[in-house]
Amino acid sequence: MESPVPESRTQAVDRAIDVLDALKDAGRPVGVRALASTVGVSPGTMHRLLSTLKERGLVQQDEESRAYWLGWGLVDYSNLLLRASSRIAEIAAPYAERLSDLTRETVTVQVPAGVWCVCVFEINGSHELQRRVGVGRRIPLYAGASARSILAFLPKDIVERVLSPDALVQVAPNTIVDPRVVREHLAEIAAARLAWSQEESALGIAALASPLLRHDGTAAGSLSISGPVERWNRTSMAAFEEPLGQAAAEISALLGYRVPASTDLEVVVSDQSSNGG
Repeated sequence: MESPVPESRTQAVDRAIDVLDALKDAGRPVGVRALASTVGVSPGTMHRLLSTLKERGLVQQDEESRAYWLGWGLVDYSNLLLRASSRIAEIAAPYAERLSDLTRETVTVQVPAGVWCVCVFEINGSHELQRRVGVGRRIPLYAGASARSILAFLPKDIVERVLSPDALVQVAPNTIVDPRVVREHLAEIAAARLAWSQEESALGIAALASPLLRHDGTAAGSLSISGPVERWNRTSMAAFEEPLGQAAAEISALLGYRVPASTDLEVVVSDQSSNGG
């Protein structure tokens, strides 16, 4: 068996990520001492972290001010992510547009990214009062219909990491933070291929979502319809469950998913559940 990663190495990775997050949040070049204060380390430790990140191209340093900023090396990672996400968005776009025309509500395509769910495509509704998600917005994979419809079809190890008790925090008024209750929802989603939520990821917003599946039955993303709870709620959603589910099934087919040959639905659901649903 491999020996566990030393705590110091784990801390160094965490701190390096904290540095990148601090630069992202600052939105401008930042000096060593300011970064050290933000991350909570000594200036000496911060200098060593920045030196390593600079060598890897993940940060760069202004020659005049000596302040640090995000490096061009990050573009390589983002380009790979965008290429993968853009294929899903490109395939799903016409279906999202039709659903938005049909419901007059906002339709999004969201994809998994670690323990997060990230919006990669959005068609805004036509109502004067409408839901705006924003491409790039991320939410935890347990919070709301869009996220849970993905989580229900992810591998078990990811599900366990997402649902560790200390990882679940309140995002909106109705966010479910009880792992047992979330698991119950995941089982229902795995069977129905539909998820709904109300004020779980944003105040005053409800959503209806369906998973987008890869060839192996794991989630590539989700297709979601969302709007203000006064207008878009469990009652009004009912009429659009079938068109949403059909659209998600057709997108999944284009992504390579094939419905298992067995006609026994319980067996199919059981197999998917053992893979993380």
